[in-house]
Amino acid sequence: MPPAPSLTDVRFIVDEDSRGFGIWLSRLRKDMTCVGSEPVEHLLPLGTPDPTWIPLVAERGWIAITKNSKIRTQPREAALAVEHGLRIACLMEPVKGANRWDFAQMVMRHWDAIAALEDRDEATWLSVFRDRVKERPFQPGQPERAQTGRL
Repeated sequence: MPPAPSLTDVRFIVDEDSRGFGIWLSRLRKDMTCVGSEPVEHLLPLGTPDPTWIPLVAERGWIAITKNSKIRTQPREAALAVEHGLRIACLMEPVKGANRWDFAQMVMRHWDAIAALEDRDEATWLSVFRDRVKERPFQPGQPERAQTGRL
C-alpha cells in the first residue's frame, strides 16, 4: 500500500457518509482522503459534524465528495458552504441498492467534472448522477426535492 498522503497532498476529501468508498478511492489517488483517515484524522476525526467540517474543508481549498444531498438545503450547512466557498460533489445513488462498484463507475465516468471544481472560486454544488452531472445552487432552508427522471 502506498504511503499515506501529507496534508499538502490533499485535494479531495470524502465525507464520513461515504467512508468505505473514500478509503477505496484514497488507495487509487494520493491526493484523496476521507474524514477520520490519515492525514486529516486529527483535524476531522470520525463523527465530525457537518457544520464543523464544512468551513475547515472549504478554507483549505479541498473538494468535498459526499452522498448527503441535504447539505445543499439545510439552513446552517448550506449557509456555511456559501459563506466559506465550499466546492462539493454529491454522489446521487446510481441504481437502487448501489454498491461501491456502482459508485466507482459513476465517479470514474464523471471524474473530469468533479476535478474541474478546483477551477471554481466560489461555492459550487455538483450533483453527480449515473448519466450526467448537474450544477445546482445552494438553497439554505429550502426542502430537498426527490430527484426524478433519469437515474
